[in-house]
Amino acid sequence: MPIQLPFAEYCFSFTALEPLTMPVYSGTLWHAVLGKALHERSCLVPNTPSCHHCLLASECDYPLLFQGKKPPNSAIMTRYKNIPAPHIIRNLPPHAYQVERQQVFHIDLILLGKSNQKLPALIAAMQKIGRNGFGRDRQKAVLTQVLQKQPFAALDSIILMDDVPLRSGKAIDYMIPKSEHIPTKISLQWCTPYRPTGDARNSRVFQLDKLVMAVIRRISALQYFNTGQQLAVDYRELKRLTQRLVISKNSLYRRYHKQLAKRKNQHKQGYGWMGRVDMDLSQQQPLWDYLYLGQWLGVGKNASMGFGQYKLIAMD
Repeated sequence: MPIQLPFAEYCFSFTALEPLTMPVYSGTLWHAVLGKALHERSCLVPNTPSCHHCLLASECDYPLLFQGKKPPNSAIMTRYKNIPAPHIIRNLPPHAYQVERQQVFHIDLILLGKSNQKLPALIAAMQKIGRNGFGRDRQKAVLTQVLQKQPFAALDSIILMDDVPLRSGKAIDYMIPKSEHIPTKISLQWCTPYRPTGDARNSRVFQLDKLVMAVIRRISALQYFNTGQQLAVDYRELKRLTQRLVISKNSLYRRYHKQLAKRKNQHKQGYGWMGRVDMDLSQQQPLWDYLYLGQWLGVGKNASMGFGQYKLIAMD
C-alpha cells in the first residue's frame, strides 16, 4: 500500500507592534509560545500534574495538537508514552533576525491528517501568542493573515484576513514523482540541524542508513496516528536497501547551537548535522517516496520544532 498521509502547510503572518528579535533556529521559541498559548486556551483543569492523568485529555486541543495523543489500543509504538506531534514548524531562518515595528514576519506550520480539523483552535492560539508577546520583554504583535499553501495551484488559499475567517483548511495528498521521474543521483542538503536519536545519537560518524530508516519510521507513525491507516510495507527489505546505500560525497559537519530548555529562561547546548551528502539511488528506488515526503516532515529529535529539515537536489 502506498503512503497515505495528507497534510496541509499554513503560513501565519504577523505584524509587529514593537521591535522584537527572533533567535537562531526560532522553532524552539515558537514551540514554547505555541504550547503555552494552547494550554492557556484549552486546559480546564490546570492543576492536573500531567495531561496523561487528565480525564479530559481526549477532548482537549492542547494534547491533541501539541503533544500527540496515543490511542489506548495502539498497534505501533506500544512501548512509548509519547508519539510524534501532529504539527511541524517550517521554514526557519538559520540565523537570528530583527523585526522592526510594523514589519510583517511569518511562521509556517504543517498540520497532519485529522488534526486539520483543529485549525480554528490553532488560529486562536496564534492570536493569543501575539497578544502575549515574544521574549522576556513581551513584544506584542498581531496576527493579520493565514494562508494555506497550495503546491499544485497557482495561488494559495486565504484562510483568514484581518480577523475575518474566509474558509477552512483541508489536508491534501502531496503527489510523489512517479518512477520514470525519479533521479538516480541525489544530494540531501540540511536546512536545519539533524539530531539523530537511538543508537546514532552519540555517533561522531554520519550513518546514512539510520537516517533513512528514521524517515521511514516517522512517516509510518505519522500516518498511523493521524489517519488511522497502518503503513503496509516490508520493513526488513527497506532496511536492507538502506544498508546498501552508497555515499558518493560527504560534506557534513556537526554544528553546535543553543536550544531553549523546558525550564523557563534556561538554555542547553545541542548539536546536529549540517551540510550535504550525495548518494546513488539507482538500486534503491523504493526509498525515494520516503525521502521525498520527508522534505516536509523533518526527521530526528525535535522535528516538530523545525529541526531535521532537508531538501533533495537531483544531480543527474
